[in-house]
Amino acid sequence: MLGTWVAEADGRIVGHIALRAGTADASASVWAEATGLPPEQLASITRLFVSLDSRGAGVGRTLLDAACTEAATRGLHPALDVVETNHDAIRLYEQRGWRRVLSEPWAAAHDGKTLLHYYVAPARTG
Repeated sequence: MLGTWVAEADGRIVGHIALRAGTADASASVWAEATGLPPEQLASITRLFVSLDSRGAGVGRTLLDAACTEAATRGLHPALDVVETNHDAIRLYEQRGWRRVLSEPWAAAHDGKTLLHYYVAPARTG
C-alpha cells in the first residue's frame, strides 16, 4: 500500500481511496500494454468510494486528485479498473480525462455478462 485517504464531513467519513503499487494488481499487464510502461512504473487506484449523500459534491474528484498526486510524486502512472455498474465512478474518470483501454467480462460476476473496464490516467503535462 502506497497511501490511503479519507474524506470527512460533519464528523463522519464520506469517502475513501487507496493507492498501491501497480505490481500488486492483477490488472498490471493490461495497463502496462496500454501505456508501454512496466508494472513497476504504475500505481493502482483502488477502493474509491463516496457515500451516496456526498456524491456530486467533489469528494470523489478530491480523493482521486490526492491519490494521483501521490503517484506522480513517486514517479508512477495511475491506472485502475472499475465494474461497468459503477456509473458515477466511470463518469468521474472519463470527465477527468482517463482513457478506457480494455473491457472484458468480470470474472467475479455471477452472470458472466458484467464487464470490467480498465483505465489509465491521462499523461501529466507541465
